[in-house]
This record gives sequence, structure tokens and C-alpha cells, in this order.
Amino acid sequence: MSADTDTTSSPATAARLGGRRFALIFAGSLITCFVFIIWQFFASYWPDGEVLMSVEHDQGVLAVHDDERGHVHVVQRDLQGEGVWSVGLFGVPSQGGITAGEGLVTVRVIDFEGVLETHAFELDTGEFRWRSGRGENRLPEGEDALQGPTLWSGEAHYELDGWENELIAMDRSTGEESWREPLGDGATVRLVGERACVTSTSDTETWCRGLSDDTRQALP
Repeated sequence: MSADTDTTSSPATAARLGGRRFALIFAGSLITCFVFIIWQFFASYWPDGEVLMSVEHDQGVLAVHDDERGHVHVVQRDLQGEGVWSVGLFGVPSQGGITAGEGLVTVRVIDFEGVLETHAFELDTGEFRWRSGRGENRLPEGEDALQGPTLWSGEAHYELDGWENELIAMDRSTGEESWREPLGDGATVRLVGERACVTSTSDTETWCRGLSDDTRQALP
């Protein structure tokens, strides 16, 4: 005569389950530590390679460096040339796409999928703030996505996407996109106060638009 046995509640089974749970937690901890070490190695490295772009500001010099391992870093140095912080970039910067001021650093990059985006960091510490401005189309290899430098004034942050042929307006403090405007042929953009003003060969007049403006307006 046989009897049913509830093996799930036996001490041996409970011990096996407990051991398996401990093994999973231990393996997860090892993976986390490994990822953290790798991140520190790549992100907090001080490169000595070529300076791809740089900008001076009231606290020193901000530069984007290449290094011997083929990675790219944003490096902040003080007025005496001493390193303050270094952060690894997951993307290749485009010429002119770097700004520093009002406590914030922004770098326009082409990411590993070949599309445009912007990374923002705290100027004092290098702490990551936001990522935005991501384009939808991949950039053909060898193409320059920027028609000019990133422009900003106050909270208004403007970027020119040469591949999409658009002017992008974002809130500089949050990275939130406000609007996109298509650009005409041969467009040039300049700041008038905190508004971006555009002149092109295909438009009859220069138009301007601020961060919070609903539509473009003629230059007064």
C-alpha cells in the first residue's frame, strides 16, 4: 500500500531550493561587481590621445579625447590644466557639437547605431544628466550630420541636424525636445537673444523661433 508524499515541503528539498537561491544571488553579485569594474575602467579613464574637439569656459577647458584603445572620453580640466573628471562616451562626437556653461556640458554624438543624440553632464562633477535629440534615420558612413555648431542661450538649446535637415529646439536643463523645424537650402542659423533665427536661399525672409514659441515668426 503506497502513500502520497509531499516532497516540496521536505527539509532536503527546502535545503536544495535555498542553496539554489544562494547560488543565483552570489552569481548575480559577481556579475554586478564585474560590470562595475569594467564601467569604471572605461568611464573613469584619463586618455592621452588626440583632442577631437574642445571648448573653453570660466572653470577651465572641456575636451573630447580619443585614446589608444579606440574609445572616446569627455575630459574636464581646471584653469591650471589639472584633470577634474573624465567620462566615457558611447558614441563618436560630431564636429562643433560640444557646449559648456550654466553648470552643464552637452556633447552631440553619432551613436553605435549610426543615429544622432545628445549627452548632457554636470560641469562640476561629470555626473550624467540626460540624453535626448535622437534622430530617427541612420547616418550614412562618412557623412557629416552637423551644418554648424550647437547654439544655446539661457534655457534654449538649438541643434542642427544636417541629415534630417532640421533645426531642433530643446530645454537645456532637462533635454526635453520642444520642436523641430525643417530647414531650407543653404540655411544658416544665428542666435538673437534666446531665439534661433534662420536664413536660407529658399526662403524670402529670415524667420526666428524661441524655445516656447508655437510657430516661426519673421525677424523684426
